[in-house]
Amino acid sequence: MNVDSQFPSSFLRDLEARWQESCHMKDVCDIIHKHASQKFEPYVRYCSNQAYQDRALNNLKQNAEFSEAVKRLEQNSQCQFLPLASFLLLPMQRITRLPLLVDAIAHRLEPGCELHTSCKKALDSLTKVAKRCDEAAKKMQQAEQMCLLASNLEFKVKEFPLVSASRFLVKQGELSMIKADGTNRKTLSKLLGSNKEHVYLYLFNDILLVTKKKGSTFQVRDYCQRNSLYVEAVDNPDKSRHLAPGVATGVPNLLFLALLANHDNKQVELVLSCKSESERTRWVEAITPTSSAGDSERIYDYWDCPQFHCVRKYLAQQPDELTLEESDVINVTRKMADGWCEGERIRDGEKGWFPASHTEEINNSHVRARNLRMRYRLMMASQEYAQIEFGNRH
Repeated sequence: MNVDSQFPSSFLRDLEARWQESCHMKDVCDIIHKHASQKFEPYVRYCSNQAYQDRALNNLKQNAEFSEAVKRLEQNSQCQFLPLASFLLLPMQRITRLPLLVDAIAHRLEPGCELHTSCKKALDSLTKVAKRCDEAAKKMQQAEQMCLLASNLEFKVKEFPLVSASRFLVKQGELSMIKADGTNRKTLSKLLGSNKEHVYLYLFNDILLVTKKKGSTFQVRDYCQRNSLYVEAVDNPDKSRHLAPGVATGVPNLLFLALLANHDNKQVELVLSCKSESERTRWVEAITPTSSAGDSERIYDYWDCPQFHCVRKYLAQQPDELTLEESDVINVTRKMADGWCEGERIRDGEKGWFPASHTEEINNSHVRARNLRMRYRLMMASQEYAQIEFGNRH
């Protein structure tokens, strides 16, 4: 409640001062823009803690004395006979309603005039704050989810710290595992045991965990970086290059998954059966990196993108460009054929365009994963060619 009473007092004072100048209040958007761009950070922090706040309140209400005191306050005229929850929601309601109010003002102004320009600035500032509030709340929920998930995992292979400020869950689910020991490549069934039939996958934004349910916990049997995965839907198992004939005949919704560099830096393959065709499609799309839009550009996912570092300073010439200092590192999400790139400067998260001629590519995980995928495709092609040659000779 502090954020909605004490903090906006300067905002209210500025609005009242403008009203004292003229009751018509010709423009308030300049005031809104100033406060939204400089002083609305407490709203972001407040929204980020919403989940913890709700849980703390629910825990306190388990105390009969506390619950009775709250009821007495809610029946007090000074509290306008409103429930405590309505006061706790006020800051979040205010930060979402302000953009709607300013947008309504913008629609009543002549486009291009000074007042309309001021209004659009205010709307832009408010939209950014509202977006940051939403992102902060989601980030805290994701962090809480990660902590809960980590407490239910038991590593049976080399452990690593799962909980990270930048890591979040993308997809999870149980799939049936097909024993594909007829292939001449190492399969995960050997790691999971001969009598295991189901695996539970956790796909995070940067890594995949392969687990087996054991009571109330999930045992981690293997893992692989997300950009070092190869996935393929198998529609005809008898003609699949990944399966020996007859191994999975009649099994529906098959999925072939290769861990190109697992926890032990080895290549492991897994044949899975999904519960439905749509579920298989969703797994394939979640694991497969975004393809480029055409010959003139290449588009990358944030979890599998190249990194460039600046070798020659560049001063932004346009509002949508990045100013680069030497040694700046940029995550590149788009490359154009004319030598321009779009990306995010790591030191501050600023996004924009820059000329690739001022940078050099870093040999990061994206490059290593790209090489792994290329090597794997070549290996598959050579094995397929060898099988065809063998068939022709016999």
